[in-house]
Amino acid sequence: MAGGVRDLPLNYSRGNPKLPAHIRAGWTACGFSAGLKELFAAVTTIIVRHKTSDFLRLGLYVALRSATLRWAVFAVAAAVFAINVYQTRAPWEPLALIATLLTTALFVFGYVLLMVTLTVLGTVLRNRAGSPAAEVQTYSLTDSGLTRKSHSSETLLRWGGARSLHRNRSAIYVATSASSYLILPRHAFASDKEYGSVWTDLQRLARLGGPGEGQEPT
Repeated sequence: MAGGVRDLPLNYSRGNPKLPAHIRAGWTACGFSAGLKELFAAVTTIIVRHKTSDFLRLGLYVALRSATLRWAVFAVAAAVFAINVYQTRAPWEPLALIATLLTTALFVFGYVLLMVTLTVLGTVLRNRAGSPAAEVQTYSLTDSGLTRKSHSSETLLRWGGARSLHRNRSAIYVATSASSYLILPRHAFASDKEYGSVWTDLQRLARLGGPGEGQEPT
């Protein structure tokens, strides 16, 4: 997978192939439950094609979750507030303080709007037609992890290798690094049941390795 945030719309189908005897025996020896064996045995294949609207949502998601942006907003707010207090003769009088707070809020709002817009546009431009993300991507959930195949590359994200998992009404986001994401949009699924099933699978599998963590924002 190329670096940077990406939108990966998809369609998926599910099958239950028989696993080799030595894999089943290994699971038994390790004490895995029958339900977990069935979970690994089920293979989900995802054919990925991106849409501009999903890139927009991904850019917005990344911008609003950015720790750098949050600290920058705090710094801008503190600087604007301090400058206004310094330049006001009686900064702590009620009217002067209200004016200072309103000015600070306007500057912060403008800064956030600018940075979110730049992040969203950057995401769309990095994933425009002709980029690696524009290729048809085939994802598979197997006993080894999440595999991805495209015309130009092939990768494997092992279980527990995801930085984080998050879901909202629009998509499931799989963070593979601080700035790289896989996105499974809701509109690619035939039903809420399918959408929830993949979310559950990814959440459980990510937790098996330790560092991955599944979360479901309300």
